[in-house]
Amino acid sequence: MKTIRTMNSKLTLLLILTVATIIASCKEETQGTPPSTPRFVPKSVDTARAIRGIQPSVIRESRGGLRLEWFQNPERNLGGYEVWRTEQAINGVPVNFALRQKLPIGSQAAQNLPDTVFIDENVRTSTMYYYKLVAYSKLDVASNFSEEFQQYELRVPGTADGPRGDILLPNDSVLTFRWLDNNQSQGFYCLKVYEGDLDFREENCVAVATGQTFLASDSVRINFSRVQTNFSGTTGVKVFKPLRRGQRYFWFVMFHPLGFEVNVGAPSNRQTFYINP
Repeated sequence: MKTIRTMNSKLTLLLILTVATIIASCKEETQGTPPSTPRFVPKSVDTARAIRGIQPSVIRESRGGLRLEWFQNPERNLGGYEVWRTEQAINGVPVNFALRQKLPIGSQAAQNLPDTVFIDENVRTSTMYYYKLVAYSKLDVASNFSEEFQQYELRVPGTADGPRGDILLPNDSVLTFRWLDNNQSQGFYCLKVYEGDLDFREENCVAVATGQTFLASDSVRINFSRVQTNFSGTTGVKVFKPLRRGQRYFWFVMFHPLGFEVNVGAPSNRQTFYINP
């Protein structure tokens, strides 16, 4: 009998604690506690296999924009995020931010985009854009602005030419990639080859080639039979895996007139090719 009473006491105490937790949670929700301040994902190096942070991005075959990324907020009552943008800055400090896009949780599922990514297509070339973030709860209570801001300026893009369409893989597995440089033929380029259909995940990156661009029409040869994932310095070719027959690939060239680490650049159009079996 004593054991039963002890068990009942423990169950009663557990029930009381559970109810108290629920009441406290409801009270907190009712009081409208704001979410924690969202944080941007740091911009990845432009030669990385995956695109992270803020980067110029290929949206479709002939469209480009700016891709923003941030860390997921931990709140269970999170309603979504707001992206704020400005083109105005005083002595390098952005001012007069305006709401660019409100993103309720799950609103980008149809575009196959997570809640923590926004692609801004409404951008002009030769304009520096500055961004900040706000998180808001299901009661529409907003957090503070993100402490840091992100910035990027799109330049005039180049045009990816070949390879494209159906191709035969040469016996030596060497392909020559050609493009037109519309950035007055100066600066650096970063060419990336992916398998699949516009999926920039690291595991889908097949090769990265970087170098200086001097000519209005440029090219680089990549030997896909030689897997080489490191190169010395900032330029060279990395091949992560060989090409496969019967597989579709896409590639594009990123132009960086002021250097790889500067927040200025432009993505070319996306070009696709299919290797005949």
